[in-house]
Amino acid sequence: MPNYWVAPVNEDNYFVCREFSIFGVKSGQGWVVGKVKPGDALVIYVPKRGCKSMCASFVGAYEIVSDWFEEEKPLWPDERVVGKAIYTHRVKIKPIAEGLVKAEELISKLSFIRNKERWILYLMGTLGNLRRPIPEEDAEKIINALRKSQRQR
Repeated sequence: MPNYWVAPVNEDNYFVCREFSIFGVKSGQGWVVGKVKPGDALVIYVPKRGCKSMCASFVGAYEIVSDWFEEEKPLWPDERVVGKAIYTHRVKIKPIAEGLVKAEELISKLSFIRNKERWILYLMGTLGNLRRPIPEEDAEKIINALRKSQRQR
């Protein structure tokens, strides 16, 4: 049975994840490698900070289709700026659903977000929900909303 993880990714880096079918975490966050496995799914959330058009939104769900590997070649925009890899732990992904759903539209329906007034806290960090997977039912609600948003485009 797969686990579902909230993965906050800045908007510019999300486009690279989508284009190259790859997700990465910083070298100091290798603990993720032991938690997130092939067959698991990432629910990508774009935070408000530094975003342009996808602010505070779920933008996709992706299945992890490879083992983790290390890479030192810069790929994401913020890596290219500094001229070295930041997200050295990487994994291949394939889309389950893509779209654009404002997080606030779903907060009241998601059981993993217990404090609805401070919902943003559950979507922060290298893995959201305090490094715990989210319930499959919540992931399905997000995935269904993403699919619906895609059909409306």
